[in-house]
Amino acid sequence: MKKRILFLLILISHGITVAQVYPYTENFNTMPSFANPTGWTCTIPGFQVYPNHGNGSQGLTKNMFALGPVADSAISPLIGPLTTTSVLSIQYRIMQSNLYPCCSYVMSPGDGIDIFALDGASAILLYNIDNTNHVADTGFQTLQLNVGSLAG
Repeated sequence: MKKRILFLLILISHGITVAQVYPYTENFNTMPSFANPTGWTCTIPGFQVYPNHGNGSQGLTKNMFALGPVADSAISPLIGPLTTTSVLSIQYRIMQSNLYPCCSYVMSPGDGIDIFALDGASAILLYNIDNTNHVADTGFQTLQLNVGSLAG
Protein backbone atom coordinates (compact mmCIF):
# COMPACT_ATOMS: atom_id res chain seq x y z
CA MET A 1 0.00 0.00 0.00
CA LYS A 2 1.57 3.27 -1.12
CA LYS A 3 1.56 6.07 1.42
CA ARG A 4 3.15 9.47 1.14
CA ILE A 5 3.10 11.68 4.20
CA LEU A 6 4.43 15.19 3.91
CA PHE A 7 5.51 16.89 7.09
CA LEU A 8 6.06 20.53 6.30
CA LEU A 9 7.91 22.32 9.02
CA ILE A 10 8.05 26.09 8.95
CA LEU A 11 11.49 26.82 10.31
CA ILE A 12 12.69 30.14 8.99
CA SER A 13 11.69 33.58 10.19
CA HIS A 14 13.36 36.48 8.44
CA GLY A 15 12.52 39.34 10.78
CA ILE A 16 9.04 38.06 11.63
CA THR A 17 8.23 38.86 15.26
CA VAL A 18 5.53 36.22 15.83
CA ALA A 19 7.86 33.22 15.44
CA GLN A 20 8.41 30.66 18.19
CA VAL A 21 11.76 31.47 19.76
CA TYR A 22 14.59 29.03 19.03
CA PRO A 23 15.41 26.76 20.80
CA TYR A 24 11.81 25.61 20.53
CA THR A 25 10.48 22.33 21.91
CA GLU A 26 7.08 20.81 21.24
CA ASN A 27 6.13 17.61 23.01
CA PHE A 28 2.34 18.18 22.76
CA ASN A 29 1.93 17.52 26.50
CA THR A 30 0.27 20.89 27.18
CA MET A 31 -2.31 20.48 24.40
CA PRO A 32 -5.78 18.98 24.89
CA SER A 33 -6.02 15.29 24.03
CA PHE A 34 -7.97 14.28 20.91
CA ALA A 35 -7.71 17.80 19.49
CA ASN A 36 -5.95 19.34 16.52
CA PRO A 37 -2.46 20.47 17.55
CA THR A 38 -2.59 24.07 18.77
CA GLY A 39 -0.77 26.41 16.37
CA TRP A 40 -0.24 23.75 13.71
CA THR A 41 -1.89 23.60 10.29
CA CYS A 42 -3.01 20.25 8.87
CA THR A 43 -4.07 19.93 5.23
CA ILE A 44 -6.48 17.06 5.82
CA PRO A 45 -8.26 16.86 9.20
CA GLY A 46 -7.12 13.97 11.30
CA PHE A 47 -3.75 14.84 12.78
CA GLN A 48 -4.54 14.93 16.48
CA VAL A 49 -2.79 15.00 19.82
CA TYR A 50 -3.26 11.60 21.46
CA PRO A 51 -2.43 10.51 24.99
CA ASN A 52 0.18 7.76 25.36
CA HIS A 53 1.42 8.26 21.78
CA GLY A 54 4.84 9.73 22.32
CA ASN A 55 8.04 9.52 24.32
CA GLY A 56 6.40 11.91 26.77
CA SER A 57 2.76 11.40 27.57
CA GLN A 58 1.26 12.75 24.33
CA GLY A 59 2.17 12.85 20.65
CA LEU A 60 0.93 14.01 17.27
CA THR A 61 -0.60 11.09 15.41
CA LYS A 62 -2.72 10.21 12.41
CA ASN A 63 -4.12 6.97 11.03
CA MET A 64 -3.02 7.14 7.40
CA PHE A 65 -3.86 3.54 6.60
CA ALA A 66 -7.64 3.92 6.64
CA LEU A 67 -7.53 6.52 3.86
CA GLY A 68 -5.89 4.67 0.98
CA PRO A 69 -3.04 6.35 -0.90
CA VAL A 70 -2.81 9.88 0.41
CA ALA A 71 -0.53 12.87 0.76
CA ASP A 72 -1.04 14.88 3.91
CA SER A 73 0.87 17.43 5.89
CA ALA A 74 1.24 18.92 9.32
CA ILE A 75 2.83 22.38 9.42
CA SER A 76 4.44 23.57 12.63
CA PRO A 77 4.26 27.11 13.94
CA LEU A 78 6.99 29.37 12.59
CA ILE A 79 10.26 28.77 14.42
CA GLY A 80 13.19 31.16 14.49
CA PRO A 81 15.33 32.95 14.03
CA LEU A 82 17.72 30.08 13.35
CA THR A 83 21.45 30.17 13.99
CA THR A 84 24.27 28.41 12.16
CA THR A 85 24.19 25.69 14.83
CA SER A 86 20.40 25.10 14.78
CA VAL A 87 19.23 21.48 14.75
CA LEU A 88 15.80 20.00 14.09
CA SER A 89 15.22 16.88 16.19
CA ILE A 90 12.23 14.66 15.40
CA GLN A 91 11.15 11.47 17.10
CA TYR A 92 8.87 9.24 15.03
CA ARG A 93 7.57 5.74 14.58
CA ILE A 94 5.24 4.18 12.03
CA MET A 95 2.89 1.50 13.32
CA GLN A 96 0.42 -0.89 11.70
CA SER A 97 -2.89 0.59 12.81
CA ASN A 98 -4.79 -2.69 12.59
CA LEU A 99 -2.27 -4.41 14.88
CA TYR A 100 -1.43 -1.48 17.17
CA PRO A 101 0.48 -1.42 19.45
CA CYS A 102 2.33 -4.64 18.69
CA CYS A 103 3.68 -4.16 15.22
CA SER A 104 5.73 -1.57 13.39
CA TYR A 105 5.13 -0.81 9.72
CA VAL A 106 7.66 -1.94 7.11
CA MET A 107 7.73 0.64 4.33
CA SER A 108 7.42 -0.42 0.71
CA PRO A 109 8.90 1.36 -2.31
CA GLY A 110 6.83 4.53 -2.81
CA ASP A 111 6.04 4.95 0.88
CA GLY A 112 7.61 7.99 2.44
CA ILE A 113 7.68 10.87 4.83
CA ASP A 114 9.17 14.09 3.50
CA ILE A 115 10.41 16.73 5.93
CA PHE A 116 10.60 20.24 4.50
CA ALA A 117 11.57 23.69 5.69
CA LEU A 118 9.56 26.59 4.32
CA ASP A 119 11.08 30.03 4.03
CA GLY A 120 8.01 31.81 2.69
CA ALA A 121 9.13 31.50 -0.92
CA SER A 122 10.12 27.88 -1.34
CA ALA A 123 10.10 24.44 0.24
CA ILE A 124 13.50 22.91 0.99
CA LEU A 125 13.59 19.14 1.40
CA LEU A 126 15.49 18.40 4.60
CA TYR A 127 15.04 14.63 4.72
CA ASN A 128 13.05 11.78 3.22
CA ILE A 129 12.17 8.72 5.28
CA ASP A 130 11.53 5.84 2.89
CA ASN A 131 11.89 2.07 2.62
CA THR A 132 15.69 2.36 2.29
CA ASN A 133 16.34 4.20 5.58
CA HIS A 134 13.26 3.60 7.76
CA VAL A 135 13.89 1.48 10.85
CA ALA A 136 10.75 -0.61 11.40
CA ASP A 137 10.57 -0.73 15.18
CA THR A 138 7.93 -0.18 17.86
CA GLY A 139 10.36 2.18 19.58
CA PHE A 140 10.74 5.78 18.51
CA GLN A 141 13.48 6.71 16.05
CA THR A 142 15.23 10.07 16.42
CA LEU A 143 16.34 12.21 13.50
CA GLN A 144 18.80 15.05 14.05
CA LEU A 145 18.77 17.38 11.05
CA ASN A 146 21.23 20.25 10.81
CA VAL A 147 19.27 23.32 9.68
CA GLY A 148 22.02 25.87 10.37
CA SER A 149 22.49 26.47 6.65
CA LEU A 150 18.97 27.97 6.62
CA ALA A 151 19.89 30.70 9.12
CA GLY A 152 19.78 34.27 7.97
